Amino acid sequence: MKYLSNFDLCKNELQNAVLQNLATAPNNPKAGQIFFDSASNKFYGYNGTAWVDLGQVLTGASIVSLINASSSIIDDNNLSLAAQDAINKRHSHSNASVLNAMEQAFTTALKNKLDGITANATKVEKSNTNGNIKVNGVENNVYTHPGSGSNPHGTTKSDIGLSNVENKSAATILNELTKSNINKALGFTPRDIKVGLESAKGTATGSQIVYIATDSKKIWLDYASGSWVQVGGQDTLDWSNITNKPSTFPPATHRHDDLYLGKTAKAESAKVADNVAWGNVSGKPSTFTPPIATKITLGGIKVGANLSIDSNGVLAANDNPTSYIVKQQEFIATKGQRVFTLTNGKYRPGIGAISVFLNGVKMINTLFTETSQTVITLKVGVDAGDRVLLEYIELINVTPYPVHATEHLTGGTDAIPLATASKDGLMPSVMFSKLTGLYTNAQIDAAISRAINGLMNGAPGALDTLKELADAMGNDPNFAATITNKLSGKVDKITGKGLSTEDFTTALLNKLNGIAVGANAYVHPSTHPATIITTDSTHRWLTDALIASWNARTRKYSATIGNGSLTTIPLTHNLNTTDIAITIKEVASNNIVYTDIQIVDANRINLLFAVAPTSNQFRVTVVG
Repeated sequence: MKYLSNFDLCKNELQNAVLQNLATAPNNPKAGQIFFDSASNKFYGYNGTAWVDLGQVLTGASIVSLINASSSIIDDNNLSLAAQDAINKRHSHSNASVLNAMEQAFTTALKNKLDGITANATKVEKSNTNGNIKVNGVENNVYTHPGSGSNPHGTTKSDIGLSNVENKSAATILNELTKSNINKALGFTPRDIKVGLESAKGTATGSQIVYIATDSKKIWLDYASGSWVQVGGQDTLDWSNITNKPSTFPPATHRHDDLYLGKTAKAESAKVADNVAWGNVSGKPSTFTPPIATKITLGGIKVGANLSIDSNGVLAANDNPTSYIVKQQEFIATKGQRVFTLTNGKYRPGIGAISVFLNGVKMINTLFTETSQTVITLKVGVDAGDRVLLEYIELINVTPYPVHATEHLTGGTDAIPLATASKDGLMPSVMFSKLTGLYTNAQIDAAISRAINGLMNGAPGALDTLKELADAMGNDPNFAATITNKLSGKVDKITGKGLSTEDFTTALLNKLNGIAVGANAYVHPSTHPATIITTDSTHRWLTDALIASWNARTRKYSATIGNGSLTTIPLTHNLNTTDIAITIKEVASNNIVYTDIQIVDANRINLLFAVAPTSNQFRVTVVG
């Protein structure tokens, strides 16, 4: 329905109104036009250049984004007091490059270290005096070592198992981790070297940066996007991540000789070492996972559905024919997907043994088809990402019906006896009596043959075949009906009268029977009263009342309008009344439209349009 001129509500309320719902913006919009976008659930208005979101809610993030995208600048005096104070205190440093370098060198680890220092903490230093520590520069004795000298006990590195450890301080080791030494060890020159916690190295981008993790002691290379490669440092391997390790460790597979124990080991040591209690073996795995069993490999198996295993390791299967297994399989649908195939089991179609859930809601069974034992087909496709769950019953130990039926046939394990004339069996005794004595197909064929031969043998020589009989009857399949019809058309012979001729028809007889005795020909009078005329559906009296009714009838005027230029279109309907009803419809669609109408007089009206209609765009009908 279209309204083709401005609509003035005269300051009345527009109640319960709904904006036009469209999935895309209207074509050729006009400034001030509005609509509701059903795709994004937003209100839009056209400002003459672009569509504007009328219902936009500005968040802090969106406000900042709009400000950043704008060329306008917020005046300083419109900022908060804190912001104005920061502006007033702004300054620059002549040594900015030095400060920037310090800021870059100040790592997260250093900041965490500073954050961990308690306020007003004392400074504790190493003292050169044995047994002392320096607190805020003051020597404090905390321990007096027995004996004299720097090493009164003469302890060496070998005494404590550190003979291979170099006498290097942490500072010395860090000083040796120079770029040239690391480049030499790597065999190439990385782009940069960074030091920090393992968790702070971030995501690899392929920058070729070397990262030294201070907590895990690992050295990493940013090899490629998303790929850090460990190129040095200490590492530990989880037992489960070690591949190709043996599943068992039989002692007989090796011997503890001098090469194994060392050249200085004794034979007795080898004997003892070859018999170690299990509890004294260190570093042994907590579990031994056997290989998965196959037809040719001895290994472990898992207890599946419908099976059980007791504490003694006895495996048992469920042989209860009434038992069943409920299984589920979930699918993530693609756009428009209708067919879903089970890969973990089967169900029996046609007995309600499967249920379908769409995004957690159970579907009625009329919305899908049980296509086969592994396939269901939805009546309507679903959206991409929808979760479709199939829950089905997988029966076990089900004996097919045909096998069960054979048990009751003759010779089966539970055979039903044959029926007799007095006792029911595989059929009721009544049916047995009816069937007893009936001809077989061969007996029926023999009886028919005998009857035909008897008929042919009793006929004269000229009529002893079916063809001769058919020829004699003119090959008429309805010979009896034909003879009956011929006999019904014979001329009756009445006693005392001769035979009539065939030219006196039934129509003439009926006409003669309809003439009254003494009848004469009718002569219509030249004048007669009007009441002698009988009215019917096509013949009526024209009375004064009927003429008045005709004159008062509702009349109609129709015209096609529009020339592409006139916005005020005059019409002359000549209905001679101002009590008229006017309808305007679009010719192309037959949809009713509305516009302003002026009644000029009893025979003329004006139609007012905001935009001039195109050529013959509308059809106007005036009734009055």
